[in-house]
Amino acid sequence: MLKNERQQKISELVKRKKSITVVQLAGLLFVSEATVRRDLNELEKSGVLKRSHGGAFLPEGGAVESPGMVREKQNVHEKRLIAGMVRDFLRADTTVFMDSSSSAGAVIPYICDCAPVSVITNGIRNCLRLIESGGAKVYLCPGVVSGYSDAALGTDAVKYAAGFCADLCVISCGGISESGGVTEASREQAQIKRQMLENSKVRLLLCDSSKFGRDCMSILGGFECFDYLLTDKTPPKELADAVRQAGCEIIVS
Repeated sequence: MLKNERQQKISELVKRKKSITVVQLAGLLFVSEATVRRDLNELEKSGVLKRSHGGAFLPEGGAVESPGMVREKQNVHEKRLIAGMVRDFLRADTTVFMDSSSSAGAVIPYICDCAPVSVITNGIRNCLRLIESGGAKVYLCPGVVSGYSDAALGTDAVKYAAGFCADLCVISCGGISESGGVTEASREQAQIKRQMLENSKVRLLLCDSSKFGRDCMSILGGFECFDYLLTDKTPPKELADAVRQAGCEIIVS
């Protein structure tokens, strides 16, 4: 098993179990305890987990953004279902704001089917996929590049995005709840997404059901910032009521 694959597996195990020991990981992955410790040290530096005596645990509080390689493998089926609903909002010559999320990345095949389309994104990986797929004119935000989240972030990225007006905004989030609204683990991600929303005519929030009831550290905005919530399951009643009362329509795949 390659290191990236092994670390991805460790991330998934920690997320599912909340905490796990070095001995358990070594047994599950068929590697030495020394190898596991090295992987845990690297993953802790990336903010994926926290080391404990003899193991690791998942940080609480929603202040840690999952790395791109992990997010891509999570809830793949749900993301594809949600992405399919975006087709109804796409037309030729549409200008689209797209964030760096894997949920938005799942929309890329449908965007390219509607060529010609212009896309403004801060997502490095999403930018490359748009170019490879063809049919889209891509504007990549400059800024401080985070290899961890595959995104260009910071003041320069926000200023660049502010120079565009888009027909459609396609973004995801870290979590949604009736009390916290729409939140992100990263303050920098929340900043550029707010700018994208501000400069868009129609605003879509792509949010799979695993994010229901979750509050992350940084507030992206209230549900009134969005026109549509696209999701794979109907939210719990309290959450659904909060979304609808804010004037945001819920569309379930």
